[in-house]
Amino acid sequence: RHGGYPHRRAVYANSAVLGVIQGGRRDADR
Repeated sequence: RHGGYPHRRAVYANSAVLGVIQGGRRDADR
């Protein structure tokens, strides 16, 4: 089976989105 756990993909996507959001927030905080 390819990509047995779609949940894992969602978690990865969430992590990436959160990282980008936090990065933008840090930039604005500067």
